[in-house]
Amino acid sequence: NEQTKSEVIDSEVTELAHHFKLDERITKDLDHQLKRRRSTFEGDMKALWEILEGARNPAGLLRVKLREMEDGVFRGTATPDRDVEEL
Repeated sequence: NEQTKSEVIDSEVTELAHHFKLDERITKDLDHQLKRRRSTFEGDMKALWEILEGARNPAGLLRVKLREMEDGVFRGTATPDRDVEEL
């Protein structure tokens, strides 16, 4: 039963995937990474929406962000670029 529970993709992840037309594989990878980061889930989701919103290739950019999560260097909401763009 525990296995099926982990295979169910979080509804927020599904929503993001539909919005950016992500394929099933990357959606599962994202869900897997976020489940390993439960404590920062909300901030991570918020950051991903912001990051992917301006992307020409959301899936490609998300792949980079997933690698950052794996390496432990993803900085969720800390996106200094956003501040620079507004100046």
